[in-house]
Amino acid sequence: MRKLFLLISVSIIILSAFSLFANAQNSESDTVFLKNPLQAENIEDIIDNIIDFILTIAIFLGPLLIIIGGFLFITGSSNVEQINRGKRIIIWTTIGFLIILLSKGVVVLVKTLLGVGGQVG
Repeated sequence: MRKLFLLISVSIIILSAFSLFANAQNSESDTVFLKNPLQAENIEDIIDNIIDFILTIAIFLGPLLIIIGGFLFITGSSNVEQINRGKRIIIWTTIGFLIILLSKGVVVLVKTLLGVGGQVG
C-alpha cells in the first residue's frame, strides 16, 4: 500500500512538472514564463494569505474539536481521565481559536502603526 501511494505521488509530481513547463513555454519565442504559485506580489500579501488559510482551517476544525471535547466530557461519566481530557480539548481549542482570530487583528494593527499598506483587511 505504501509503495502504491509513493508511486502515485511521484507520478503526480512528475506530470505536474511536465504540464507546468509545457504551459510555461511561449510558442513565439524561447522564453519560459513561470506563474507565481503564491499569488502574492510581496511579503505582506504572503503573510495575509497564510493567515487567511489558517483562519479558514480553524473555522472548520475549531467547532469540530469542541464537539469532540464535549462528547468526551459528557460520555466520561465515571472516567475522570476522560472528563479531564474533554475539558483540556475544549480549553485548548478555545485558546487556539482566539489566538488565530486575534492574529488577523494584530497584523492590521502593526500595518497601521507602521504606516504600511493602504487598505485594512
